[in-house]
Amino acid sequence: MRKFFLLLATCLMLSVTVFAADSGITSMKTDCRVDADGTAYVTQTLTLDLQTLENELDFPLGENVSHPAIAGYNAKKYTADGVTGLKLTSDTGITGVRTFTITYELTNLASEADGVQQFTLPLLCGRWDWGIEHYAFTVSMPAEFSAVPLFESGYQGDGIEGYMTYSMRDLMISGEMTQPLKDRDSLKMTLE
Repeated sequence: MRKFFLLLATCLMLSVTVFAADSGITSMKTDCRVDADGTAYVTQTLTLDLQTLENELDFPLGENVSHPAIAGYNAKKYTADGVTGLKLTSDTGITGVRTFTITYELTNLASEADGVQQFTLPLLCGRWDWGIEHYAFTVSMPAEFSAVPLFESGYQGDGIEGYMTYSMRDLMISGEMTQPLKDRDSLKMTLE
């Protein structure tokens, strides 16, 4: 009986270790500065906890992306299915907790239909391979606005507003998720 409990305890410890060994993004912050022409200058800072040795990391950014870069790294730009991103490779591998700062520009964010102007800003591309424990954002607008921002996610649709808080002050919109985001989730903000 003692051997059985020892075996059971060992199995439980191993299963906890397996569950704890998932890689993921522990935090991500997206800061956007929007110009009068509708171009957004984006800085994304993320902390990635890699539990295994990775030779290649994929940083998907979205559509209409230009001038992408990762500070301190020589990443290669790619475009697949209309989505631009950066690939970071390492012959020796990448592991552990790493912080990356990514910058890029987004264009063609404003549109007009039936006399109504609309500004749609993708805050998070829906192709990230990892879940995000904590996500926050700030958007600095070029002029005062009266519209209330609407948010939509890939998994929750417009119901995402029940899982986040946001505030508006002067030219700034800021917010954060109150729940973790799943891998491959997206987030966009729209002003009409």
